[in-house]
Amino acid sequence: MAGEKISKALEAELDKIERECMRPLQLKAFQCSADCCRDQRMSHESLGRCLEGCMSPVAKAQENILNSEVTSLQDRLNRCALQCQDEVKDLLDGNPSDKTRSAAEKKAEDCLMKCADTHIALIPNMVKRIRNSMNCK
Repeated sequence: MAGEKISKALEAELDKIERECMRPLQLKAFQCSADCCRDQRMSHESLGRCLEGCMSPVAKAQENILNSEVTSLQDRLNRCALQCQDEVKDLLDGNPSDKTRSAAEKKAEDCLMKCADTHIALIPNMVKRIRNSMNCK
C-alpha cells in the first residue's frame, strides 16, 4: 500500500516531466537529426557524429538527470524501509505471541506509510532539480 502510494505520486510527476521537458527535447533532437540527414554532402562518419550530437542532450537528460534523481529517491526509500524492518525485528523475540506479532505488523505498516509520506514530500524538490537541470521551467 505504501509502495503504491509513492509510485502513483512519482509517476504523476514523471509523466509531467516527460510531456513538458523530455518531449520538447526529443523534438529538437529529431529536428536536428533530420537536418543532419538533409545534408547530402556529409560523409557517413560525419553524419554519425552529427546524429550523435543531436541525440546527446536527450540521452544525458534521461541517464544523468532523470535516472539519477529517481534512483536516489528509491535508495532513500529503501533505507527507510530497512529501518522499519529493523524496528519490527527488535519487537519480536524468538517465539512472539499473536498479540506481539499483530502489534509488530501494525508498527511495520505505520512505519512504511510514514516512509512513503516523507518521501512523497521530497518529490517536489526532486522535480524542481530535474527541471532546473534540464532547463525546463
